[in-house]
Amino acid sequence: MSKKKDEQQDERFPYMVDGENPEAADVFAALLEGKPVTTKVETNRGTFVMKFPDENDKKQIRIQIADEKMVRPDESFSWQDRQEMSNIATLNVLIVGGPAWWETKMKKRWNGYPEPTLMQELLARGRLFRRQVEHDIASSGYG
Repeated sequence: MSKKKDEQQDERFPYMVDGENPEAADVFAALLEGKPVTTKVETNRGTFVMKFPDENDKKQIRIQIADEKMVRPDESFSWQDRQEMSNIATLNVLIVGGPAWWETKMKKRWNGYPEPTLMQELLARGRLFRRQVEHDIASSGYG
């Protein structure tokens, strides 16, 4: 495994609930209460605020994909098209704050999405953040 991958796996994201760094038990309670658990993700394109996905977020992602697919028959979308739609919808829902250029670009939705390298970086960090929160909750005895 490369050094960069090792560093990325060890990277921890300080997460927030209501603007404070919570204990794992507080994160679990916050998620049960429907409060957003967020983290800041630093990239070379700016700082993004990403939230831990809840069931409603997963539903919103599916709705956005379905909305986009309504323009053409399902068979006309390649695997890559479907993956790209899923990635864009995921970022649209989970990123709750970012640089001004991001806000402008994502308001255009499907026509203004960012370059693939940034999308992949944000998606990878989002997966790491989700795993970290889930691990912290489980290791605290609440998961």
